[in-house]
Amino acid sequence: MTIDEAPFVYCDTETTGLGDDAQLLEIAAHAIQGERRFATLVRPTIPIPADASALHHIVDADVADAPSREEALYALQTWLLPDDVIVCHNVDFDQRFLPEIADRKWLCSLRLARHLLPDLTSHKNAALWYHFGGEKIEDRLHGAVADIAVTRFVFENLLRLYRNFAREHALGDPARIAKAEQIDTLIAFSARPYILKFMPFGKHRGVSMDAVPVSYFRWALEGGMPDLDADLRFNFERQLKRRAA
Repeated sequence: MTIDEAPFVYCDTETTGLGDDAQLLEIAAHAIQGERRFATLVRPTIPIPADASALHHIVDADVADAPSREEALYALQTWLLPDDVIVCHNVDFDQRFLPEIADRKWLCSLRLARHLLPDLTSHKNAALWYHFGGEKIEDRLHGAVADIAVTRFVFENLLRLYRNFAREHALGDPARIAKAEQIDTLIAFSARPYILKFMPFGKHRGVSMDAVPVSYFRWALEGGMPDLDADLRFNFERQLKRRAA
């Protein structure tokens, strides 16, 4: 399946928080082929914390009569078509709350942005919207329906950058260009480890990776940060190898 043939579905969720006990509050999806739309609030089994409502403006009264999580997920599964490719800005987060559809094809626009725009200090959806020249956002940004409109705009611009990147690296080889146009190639590209230009957290947050002391990376890799994800481990090991050369 080529990128042009792929039935992209932009999807977003809102939740009661970020912790392990967080629950689903809203699902929105927009299928480009056929311009199909899906949106539902979801009734959680716990009160919505005030700090979560401050982000998405969903309060307990909004979801009092909403479908249960099971009902909402069944409706989403029924609405999705078999070949749909789900695009989210931070797939890891949305998959966590939609595990019933985790076996489908997913594409992360956040990871794609980190690959293609490594010099940006923020890859949040709103930051990318304005980076690509989007107009001032007047609607509620942290609602699932509004967010997927932003994700679509961002992804379409990232797709343009990806195609330019792929053509440059194909060096005029038609076979390599054709392979880059396959949806599975794009998904694999976004899933591989990306290069960090700036330290994303901790006491060196915002500092160029090249300026962070080698001892910090060595400490993290030797057990100081036992929960390092694959991307951080790749970047920390990359820094050690570069500086040892």
